[in-house]
Amino acid sequence: MKRLFILPFLLQMAFGDSLTVPSFTAYLDPNPNGARVTTDAGITRWSDPKIKVQWFGQINSIGELTAKVEVEINKDDKLNLSLTLGKEIRKVSLIGKGTSPVIADFGKFNIKKKGYHSFVLSSPAPLLPCSPRKNQLAHSRWPGNYNGPL
Repeated sequence: MKRLFILPFLLQMAFGDSLTVPSFTAYLDPNPNGARVTTDAGITRWSDPKIKVQWFGQINSIGELTAKVEVEINKDDKLNLSLTLGKEIRKVSLIGKGTSPVIADFGKFNIKKKGYHSFVLSSPAPLLPCSPRKNQLAHSRWPGNYNGPL
């Protein structure tokens, strides 16, 4: 069976503070039932390319931000993902490692102003249905620079 799991979302500001955002805090748009989002498995069963995975939050620091997403894909399966922040779009191509997560490193985004931001994860090609899996999610921390719920 084909599988895809979206696991934690990692943000890191240029000055070193980082925040790991559990995938279960994401919103799905335009259909909130377009994938399965659980605290145990993260995001699974994402099969419609029209569905976007979104995180929202207040960022109180200006500067560069590095964004990464952990993804579990069947061994040797290929997946293209895009991450959008404002008008900036970063794209990655991944090859699955089976039960080991693959890191989708979207590189650096420029935070030009403090305030509310939206991160949008999308895929241009349909993803095949997947099964949920248990995983451990790291805790969130980003002292002084972040006001949830991102």
